[in-house]
Amino acid sequence: ILLGRRWAKDRGVSHAAKGHLSPYGWMLLAIFYLQDAEQLPPMGFVPQSRSCPAFSPSAATTGELLKGFMKFYSSFDWAKESIAVRAGQRKAPVRALVLLHEDGQTRPGPNIEDPFEPANNLGSGMHWLSMERLHEEFERAVKLSEASSLADLLEPWTPPEN
Repeated sequence: ILLGRRWAKDRGVSHAAKGHLSPYGWMLLAIFYLQDAEQLPPMGFVPQSRSCPAFSPSAATTGELLKGFMKFYSSFDWAKESIAVRAGQRKAPVRALVLLHEDGQTRPGPNIEDPFEPANNLGSGMHWLSMERLHEEFERAVKLSEASSLADLLEPWTPPEN
């Protein structure tokens, strides 16, 4: 979870004030990936009690999980699926988020349910350009993870010079 958040920060896609996901949003993306990979149980128990249901994750390495995280979100269908760690399973968004480009084009935005306030979509602060950057970074990460070292994957992003 922390490595995913660190990667997002270093790659310039974790800054809510600039229209990107917040660190909390990134944490929920990581948790949801781990749930989908059967590494964590659903979090529906959180508000009701402090006890965690029995669950036994596999022995995947941190590097394997990070690569799986990148691949999972590089092909995630934001139009048809939402991030819901309480349910811990794929489901359709309750209200689809549509991002509008200045030229009138639209694209689906992320639907990330806050587990403590389910009506709150943590992806609602994103815009067209930040979603484009998110896709670019996941695609870059998948390409690098297939042929490069972890150090290359975690290389900090520098904005292009104008």
